Amino acid sequence: MNDFDSWAGAAQPRVLVVDDAVSIRKLLTRLLTPQGLAVESAENGQDALALLEKKPFDLVITDIAMPVMDGLALTKKIVGTLPVDVIVITGKIEKYSYDQVVSLGASDYIGKPFSAEEVLLRVNRVLRERALKAESIRLQREKEQTSRFEAIGQLAAGIAHEINTPIQYIGDNIQFFAEGFQDLLALLDEVGTQIRQADDTRLGEAFQHAATAADLEFLTQEIPVAIDQTWQGVDRIKEILLAMKNFSHPGKETHVMADLNQCIQATVVISKNEWKYIADLDVDLDENLPEIPCNPGELNQVFLNLIVNACHAVEEKISKNSGEKGKIHIQTRHRKNRVEIQVADTGTGIPDHVLDRIFDPFFTTKEVGRGTGQGLAIARAIVVKRHSGTIDVKTWPGKGTRFVVRLPMAFRAD
Repeated sequence: MNDFDSWAGAAQPRVLVVDDAVSIRKLLTRLLTPQGLAVESAENGQDALALLEKKPFDLVITDIAMPVMDGLALTKKIVGTLPVDVIVITGKIEKYSYDQVVSLGASDYIGKPFSAEEVLLRVNRVLRERALKAESIRLQREKEQTSRFEAIGQLAAGIAHEINTPIQYIGDNIQFFAEGFQDLLALLDEVGTQIRQADDTRLGEAFQHAATAADLEFLTQEIPVAIDQTWQGVDRIKEILLAMKNFSHPGKETHVMADLNQCIQATVVISKNEWKYIADLDVDLDENLPEIPCNPGELNQVFLNLIVNACHAVEEKISKNSGEKGKIHIQTRHRKNRVEIQVADTGTGIPDHVLDRIFDPFFTTKEVGRGTGQGLAIARAIVVKRHSGTIDVKTWPGKGTRFVVRLPMAFRAD
């Protein structure tokens, strides 16, 4: 194991070497590539900026004295605008000091001639500090997101509780109206029968006149329909309240046995306003899906993120085409010692060049204000770190995407 293993993660760090000397570019490439770094090069600052605009890099190692655009100008353009660290190298240490280049925002400084050990030491330090900073930010954002989610969940649970009581009143009153209306109909039938048996023409005409004025035939037909529709509305509100209750589990560190089908059904109800206008959503839930030990509130957050992402992908596609609705399909299955949840859509798919970065914190392809780059990163953390599971993606650019979450039947804490 080399020193670089301490920061090397799933994503291979990318380094851009910028120097007008071919020998230096080749030397640094030979030094860094065996350390697990993906190294590319450019011969001046302008070419480097063109590369940085096309693809992401973690570190730029740049000489100062170069034609077209020198290293200091390149550093100024990078710092504050691109999420890249910079190490400056120069043979003119009497002209360019460490303090001078660091004041521009560079992370480190290497004087020429340099040794292989010095280069590896400084690159390792910068990348390790970068990784630690990114992890610290990720954990803080994850904590903030989780706290926000828990607060929303508690608020939703409180609202559901407050609404439940008046809904009970409404339900009881509808039951009273339905039974009372049937009693009134029976009374009117009896009155009509008695009038007919009395054979009183004047009384019969008066009754008929009153019935016509009140539009009795219309009322007897439409009031039961109105009561039935009101019952449907109350049942729908109860369904939403139950979904809110099931969705808004308070955040707990401990795992409990939970029915993931119920979690998914609750999330589908809660997210309906996101998908109902742009996609037809259908679920295929395994009736024999066993309960598993998990944190239901956290998994609800995962399912919600996947559904919302699917909605955005579908919406982007239909806005470019005929406007016809897309499709979102959710499936659960029991696979031996694990359960499997699939969320598939007929959206735009994910471009190949960003596929390996979609789970990176803060990475997003959405326009400003639409995405924070946190949803999939947090989903992966919840599934992998908090539930010892896996989350994979299969995509077909222009046709759709399918996420697959696999969770073990037995929880194993890391």
